[in-house]
Amino acid sequence: REPHYLDDARVAAGFALYAREVARHGRGRVLRDLRARGVAAAVAEAAVAQGFAGSQEDTLLRAHLRAKRVRRPEDARQAAALYRRLLRAGFTPAACLRALRAWKLDAEWLEMLEAIEEEPESAGGME
Repeated sequence: REPHYLDDARVAAGFALYAREVARHGRGRVLRDLRARGVAAAVAEAAVAQGFAGSQEDTLLRAHLRAKRVRRPEDARQAAALYRRLLRAGFTPAACLRALRAWKLDAEWLEMLEAIEEEPESAGGME
């Protein structure tokens, strides 16, 4: 019998599947988490691609909202907080905005969030 040493590819594939099905995270979050755990970029990319194969981001995002019991934002501040929360969960800005549009939020709020998406990230002194 061969010893079963830790295999990054197998662990990463299992983690990606768990993150999609149980934790309800998006691709970006899973990739970020794998890289933070020391998995090589190519291995992490392959695991995420395999784990999310055949998945629609909008469907995953709606499942995330249901699983986390997220309610419709009542004002611009709550909408912005939800938008940031969805970004941290690993969903793309476009998918986040589509989800918020589905709730038929105030057009002014959505324009504000789109403007945030278009702003370039500031260096913030982290050079």
